[in-house]
Amino acid sequence: MPAEPTEAERVAELHRQAAADYAKAQDPATQAAASDQLALARAHGNEQGGTR
Repeated sequence: MPAEPTEAERVAELHRQAAADYAKAQDPATQAAASDQLALARAHGNEQGGTR
């Protein structure tokens, strides 16, 4: 059975994951997709707000 990772190993893994997430978020295609999703959500919210 594998040994439990040390606290330092767990922290290092969390840092690695955070760095990977940050790098992915900086990708222009990811940023464009997020911007498109936000625009659609705003449009949908505006439509819903106008129907009340």
